[in-house]
Amino acid sequence: MLKLLLVAISPVEYGFLLVLTAGILSKPFQKGIVKGTFPRKTAHPVYAMRKLYNTCWTSFFYFKPLYNAVLNIPAFRAMAFRLFGYKGSLNVNIAPDAWIRDLPLLRLEEDAYVANRATLGTNICMMDGSVIVGNVTLKKRAMVGHLSMLAVGVTIGERSEVGVGTSIGLHAKIGNDTVIGGGSMIGHYSKIGSNTHLGWGSFIGDGARIGDNLNLPKAIRIPDKVEINTVEDIMKYATDPMTLTAITQITA
Repeated sequence: MLKLLLVAISPVEYGFLLVLTAGILSKPFQKGIVKGTFPRKTAHPVYAMRKLYNTCWTSFFYFKPLYNAVLNIPAFRAMAFRLFGYKGSLNVNIAPDAWIRDLPLLRLEEDAYVANRATLGTNICMMDGSVIVGNVTLKKRAMVGHLSMLAVGVTIGERSEVGVGTSIGLHAKIGNDTVIGGGSMIGHYSKIGSNTHLGWGSFIGDGARIGDNLNLPKAIRIPDKVEINTVEDIMKYATDPMTLTAITQITA
């Protein structure tokens, strides 16, 4: 009977010890999980520590049955995430196939939601052989939809939603209570205000500024560095007759 019991609990023991060992081993290398741009060469001290940290993290992140258990058992998740340097809320929902890494740089607040196959891109590899590293922030009850991708430095405000299949560029900022329609592309260093709705399939250029309390129609294209603060501003870039009708109905 004792042998059967030991056999039954051995997978649990193995999983616990693997995560515990990997987390403890990652500790010395967490000082390399910092914001900046670094060459992807192990001779560089920061990148060398990143490699060793990520080796520890991926030892169970890609072991999906174990990682799924980590996410779904609160005490197990708390142990694992804290060991790997995560300082955000533990009351969050992260799908087991969502891509996360660099836990010290994740800023997730209460009830944040990360859907299946979404990417929280705390690091991006570049063609010049460098890697860009930085925070990704999700405020309270922020939601990142299926297949969406957030780049380094992105902030999603409280109760805001990033629709399915949306791409958000470097250091873009989304305000509170804002909805980004599915399939949209939000450029680098752009900013979208609070209580604003962006229709699906839209394009916001690099450095563009979209104000508060606006309702932008689907598939609109806002060029780089343009500021949108009024309905009149929106109509300059909404040339489709059906779109103009929709704006008229909204403002009527």
